[in-house]
Amino acid sequence: MDNFGEQQLGSWYLGEDGDFFWLDAMRRLIAEVRARVGTGRLYFWGSSMGGYAALLHGALNGATAVYANTPQTWLLGSTYSNNGMRKYFEPIFGSNLNAEYNDLKTFFKSRSRTQYFLCFNQLEPGAYFAEQGLPFIGHLHSFRQRFYLEVRPLEQHGKNHGVGETIELFKRYAVQ
Repeated sequence: MDNFGEQQLGSWYLGEDGDFFWLDAMRRLIAEVRARVGTGRLYFWGSSMGGYAALLHGALNGATAVYANTPQTWLLGSTYSNNGMRKYFEPIFGSNLNAEYNDLKTFFKSRSRTQYFLCFNQLEPGAYFAEQGLPFIGHLHSFRQRFYLEVRPLEQHGKNHGVGETIELFKRYAVQ
């Protein structure tokens, strides 16, 4: 769905050039679906760029639970950005670097009812887990946010749980 950004390879479900149109678009999509099927629990699932989006949009929309696999949690200014991803991040923010969405530690400010399911691969190159995972996990823990954490001793940046497996995690560990 997110075919915006550099070479239409994604805008991290934010938008382009400081216009974060995805924030309103996601709210409208959810409202439209709920108008058709009714209200109920809301869940988000995403991996990598989609993991970032699941965290952000899950928080913004009061999700019951969010699964984020190897998510980016800090975009511009990170080692990940400096190792080749800057060309994808800069078109999102343009001249309007909004730190609230650039680094999710500045966005997540207090405990919420949403429960976060996080999965990282410990041995990814570029100290990805040390930069994208550990600080964010520590930040959530600092205000006692509920989360489930799984760290696998893997080297690749890949998907760990499919949607079906994640539903089982939600059933087993999410607060009902």
